[in-house]
Amino acid sequence: MKDRGYRDLADILSQVPGLYMAPAAKDSKMVRVRGASSDQTKIYIDGIPAFPLTGIVSNAASDLSTIPADSIAKIEIIKGSGPVQYGTDYKGGVILVTTKDGNGSGKFRVSVAGGSNHTYDAKLGYSGSDKNVSYAVNLSKHYSAGYLENQMNKKIYFDGKIKFKMSSKSSLMLNGYYSDMEREVPQSVDPATGEYVLPSGPRWSVATGDGITPAQKKNNNATD
Repeated sequence: MKDRGYRDLADILSQVPGLYMAPAAKDSKMVRVRGASSDQTKIYIDGIPAFPLTGIVSNAASDLSTIPADSIAKIEIIKGSGPVQYGTDYKGGVILVTTKDGNGSGKFRVSVAGGSNHTYDAKLGYSGSDKNVSYAVNLSKHYSAGYLENQMNKKIYFDGKIKFKMSSKSSLMLNGYYSDMEREVPQSVDPATGEYVLPSGPRWSVATGDGITPAQKKNNNATD
């Protein structure tokens, strides 16, 4: 994964035969396995269901592009029916993601990338291990102002894992993750008032044409 320069989980899965990354709301990426819908695929991160409501609530699967590749040590993919331990409410398959353990003395990892339209990606990680304890923490943020008007997109992701070695045959692991995404809702702009108009709202108050100068835009961009 490191050699191929993948940025996130969506990048990695897009290269696997039989898997399709389906675009969804807020520029998110959801996975479909062998044509099954995205809510028929279960995803686990270190044994924890990534999206617990998948298969229960329509379109409950979240954005796989929020999970950075820097945090991932291994991915296992079961296409179609699999072990009953993962339940019986999936038809597409199961994807098991294992995050990295800390190894050696504590060290930081920093990565920053940028591009046009005020786009940037920032990643920060800290990991290490002691005699009987290993730890790893990762934080990433993506921001883009968007190529078109009112297309701002912001994503934040955090994960952490602490593993205690209890004996030569057992260990205790505490882990968790958090993701959040925000994007401006696509709207039109009234050329007379400069205000944003919701897609389901009223049409422009004036007809478009030469001589119409948009007023100063107000800071009322709607976000989701």
